[in-house]
Amino acid sequence: MTEPALDIIPWGRPLELAVGASARFRVGPLTVVVQRLADEWRAAWETEADPLATGSSAECPCEGLSLAEDDAIHRFVIHDAPGRFTLLPRLADRAMVVRPARPFRLLPGAHADIFVSTALWVVMELAPTRHVLFDVPVSRPSDTWFGPSTIEGELCYVSRTSARLDLASLQLRPGRAVTRIHVENKSGAALNLERVHLPAPELQPFVDADGQVWTQPVEVALDAHGGAEVRYGTSPSRHAPAAVAVGVPRQSPRRHLFARALSALWT
Repeated sequence: MTEPALDIIPWGRPLELAVGASARFRVGPLTVVVQRLADEWRAAWETEADPLATGSSAECPCEGLSLAEDDAIHRFVIHDAPGRFTLLPRLADRAMVVRPARPFRLLPGAHADIFVSTALWVVMELAPTRHVLFDVPVSRPSDTWFGPSTIEGELCYVSRTSARLDLASLQLRPGRAVTRIHVENKSGAALNLERVHLPAPELQPFVDADGQVWTQPVEVALDAHGGAEVRYGTSPSRHAPAAVAVGVPRQSPRRHLFARALSALWT
């Protein structure tokens, strides 16, 4: 029996294909087609020119769809290929640098919530082996350098959207995750905010009933010496309290590296 097409991606839900069947998923600008054969999986993906495209759909199975030998396909050979799999959202494999829509100064003793939206990666994982077939961005962000000099710092991505002080002014998109950063200025001096450094690989994805991906909040306290105390929440954003954890962060938090990077930001 053919399952009806969905207008959201079934993140983390078990999916299944019979031998010879195919499925198609669209996550913002990314379209992915997968096909199961007796001893292999095939996959192909394509990204639209508009990196902020908002479409989302899932067809599993997708009748009349197959991947031909001459398509730009990726082949994954596995004996007696399992038919069950899941699609998982992941945050970027590098930190993201996001600029506020308008730079501002944070006065001594003041605090602010900053909302950022960053590109997702789509992971296909077989069940029950948990073998990962692919891990691809919905749209690959541009590279940038973040740090106090060309010697000290790290290679990051640049977000294509601006950080906002009001969540209502941040458009929610199916191919992007939303993070709330709470910043408190304990330094005793006004600080400029021109860029936000978000440690995307360390963040946990959560998914709400509408398929929107969120992360746990990040809390930053800035001190008088240019340092930063950073804490990660353990639950989803208060703006999506019913969202559930899907997948895992790419890496464990590196608090000392994040604090040092932030100290270069708040000057």
